Amino acid sequence: MNITEDVHPEVAVVRIGIIQWIFGGAQMVLIKSLFSIGLENIKSLKNFGNKLLTRSTTA
Repeated sequence: MNITEDVHPEVAVVRIGIIQWIFGGAQMVLIKSLFSIGLENIKSLKNFGNKLLTRSTTA
């Protein structure tokens, strides 16, 4: 009798579940960080645009 063959499918399922959970969490973190970076860039672009506008009007 080989015990590992009986246990193996469950272990594989658990491993796949853990891997999917880790990758899912990583994707969420990545999306959130990219989103926040995007917001920061939009803010800095607005500031840059305002600076250019004020320079062009004063010049």
